[in-house]
Amino acid sequence: MSLYLLSRSPWERQDYKTVLSLCKAQAEQGIDAAVLCIQDAVVAEKNAPPDYEEMVRLAKEAGVRFYVLSADLLARGLLPSVSEPVDYDGFLRLILKHKTVV
Repeated sequence: MSLYLLSRSPWERQDYKTVLSLCKAQAEQGIDAAVLCIQDAVVAEKNAPPDYEEMVRLAKEAGVRFYVLSADLLARGLLPSVSEPVDYDGFLRLILKHKTVV
């Protein structure tokens, strides 16, 4: 079970490509994988590059779960649209639930 944290806007850095590929591959092997967007990565809820949106769609189809930190959405005046919102307690529960946090 792995939880991957994305903290940078997909417009600023493209590390999401590696993260989403790894998550999808794990899910396809039956390994529980999840992504939590925090800080500037939450802008992807409203505005993301087309390849990001396609990679998220494919990862979700493979069974990857997506979460977004509510406080970071609120700080940027955004609403969740792609991911399940979690508060700080939910963030902690996700960390404790997953064996590996990257």
